[in-house]
Amino acid sequence: MKEIIYKLRSYSEAVEVLDQLQAGYRVILDIENVERTEAQRVIDFLCGGIYIINGQIQQINSFTYLCLPKSEININEEEQI
Repeated sequence: MKEIIYKLRSYSEAVEVLDQLQAGYRVILDIENVERTEAQRVIDFLCGGIYIINGQIQQINSFTYLCLPKSEININEEEQI
């Protein structure tokens, strides 16, 4: 699976993350350089968008998240069977 690492600086860049997820990329998201209130808006926005595309988001640490597209989740579920 292809991975992209995003080091966001503002809320306006969050749309790019969803675009990459829709294209089938796994996204590692670093929000350390985003102001705290904007960082919460980013995560809220991504959670909504990821829900719509049937993806998944997992917090790795305080500032890092792993965002998975739907296709990767299906592969992982099949591997567990």
